[in-house]
Amino acid sequence: MSTLLKISFLVLFGILTQSVFAQQAEYGLAMRYSDKLQETKTSSGELYDVAGLTAAHKTLPFDTKVKVTNLNNNKSVTVRINDRGPFVKGRVVDLSGKAAERIGIEEGKEAKVKVSVVGKKTPAVATSTPAKKTTTAAKKTTPAKIESKTATRSLGISSAGGYGIQVGAYKSEANARKRVEALEAEWFSDIHIKKSKTAYKVILKNYSTKEQAEAYLESLKKKGMDGFVVKMK
Repeated sequence: MSTLLKISFLVLFGILTQSVFAQQAEYGLAMRYSDKLQETKTSSGELYDVAGLTAAHKTLPFDTKVKVTNLNNNKSVTVRINDRGPFVKGRVVDLSGKAAERIGIEEGKEAKVKVSVVGKKTPAVATSTPAKKTTTAAKKTTPAKIESKTATRSLGISSAGGYGIQVGAYKSEANARKRVEALEAEWFSDIHIKKSKTAYKVILKNYSTKEQAEAYLESLKKKGMDGFVVKMK
């Protein structure tokens, strides 16, 4: 009898869990931000980045992660909410340029989508002794995973030739890759590793003009992040 009760409880729990997640799904239209909004301030205070995986939603908390599925082609992308809107009847989400491209939505076009909450961004852990111990343990137990995640950042892949923000320089490629991982964990995108005669440089973004890079650097400084503009080629 006890076993039967346990099975019944598990079944009920599964049904309730599915019901909760089902309620989180939202259906409607999605549209891509105009590229002209690049570097304009969003409702969260961040500057809009065409190359980021972000979106606008009317009510979901900032930093909520949602999966957006284009119902016309079944392509999906996971984005982070950092803006408010859209304020158009029937439209449930506005997507950054990169996110819209991944699911086949062209600029100025709309598509029917399904929006499902999948989680919330994990806050960055302040530097402390426990945090260092955790990091050390991760290095010892999962070196293969670290190599796999950073394999796409190996030298020779980045051939960008515009202007970017250098945020680090390291004697070893391994340390440069670790910095890239840390930046990606904080939702940075479009990260490059460039090799010079003396160092492996970690560079954010790839802008066509120096002025665009300088504007982005100012937004980074407001968040307490140091760096400087460099010509990437």
